Amino acid sequence: MDTLGKRIKAARGNITQQDISIHIGIAQNSLSRYERGEKTPDAKFLENFCSYLNISSDWLIFGRGPMRPGEKIPVDGVVRDGSSYVDE
Repeated sequence: MDTLGKRIKAARGNITQQDISIHIGIAQNSLSRYERGEKTPDAKFLENFCSYLNISSDWLIFGRGPMRPGEKIPVDGVVRDGSSYVDE
């Protein structure tokens, strides 16, 4: 996924924007704007979002490594542990 907004939406999965918003303490329309790329989330949102969903901040912010810590990811067709992932 090439944008932060798309990664936020992917990480949210089937959880509603309203549910996420309630749990991390933001307005639902702010989350919607983050997902559409209309607004850039602040560090506190990123921290709370990653913590609530057990998402890697490196994956969320930069698109590197696995979505979740310890998750295996494919590299050159081979599934490897995310901790050994090398971004080329």
